[in-house]
Amino acid sequence: VQKVSQTISLTPIPDKFTNATPFAVTANASSGLPVSFVVVSGPASVAGNIVTVTGVPGMVTVRATQAGNDQYNSALAVVDSFEVFNASQTINFPPISDKLTTQVPFPAGGSASSGLPITYTLISGPASVNGNIITLTGEVGTVVITASQAGSVQYLAASDVTRSFNVVKAIQSINFNAISDKTTIDAPFSILATASSGLSVDYELVSGPA
Repeated sequence: VQKVSQTISLTPIPDKFTNATPFAVTANASSGLPVSFVVVSGPASVAGNIVTVTGVPGMVTVRATQAGNDQYNSALAVVDSFEVFNASQTINFPPISDKLTTQVPFPAGGSASSGLPITYTLISGPASVNGNIITLTGEVGTVVITASQAGSVQYLAASDVTRSFNVVKAIQSINFNAISDKTTIDAPFSILATASSGLSVDYELVSGPA
């Protein structure tokens, strides 16, 4: 009694990105016997019928086999290949509200969908950037900053995002202590006023015999 021949039908595997989650490959033997898989080459591994990409781009080749049994001959191996491409990424860099010249250093607030760190570059304006911290110089003007992410082995470079905001003068107020009435023979006396900014206050006689 001769063994029966069998064939394997392997469902084509679509191309993947480097950040793809583990996925199942499907193959059926005409005998109904289980099919085994092995990664022949490329940046991936397989356990059972679950393929996991390593995060590196490249061509992956998977081979499906069925060794046969007492009734069936081994099947002719079937191979399929798919490409692993670099994943794309985007930058989320929210608009920055206008600031006062007295603003303390603040974070830029951007992020990349890849989770990779953002690089911030000061294009122009009265500020400096250190890491993700923006520090104003105390002068008025328009600040322009660009956020970029150069990519990695796994991710393509993101498109730059540029934001601008205005730096305007801070508001201040004066506290001027009340002056009591005086007589014509009073000695010279001092008056006291302070500015909320801490800047010196100038005095000017508007009218009157003094």
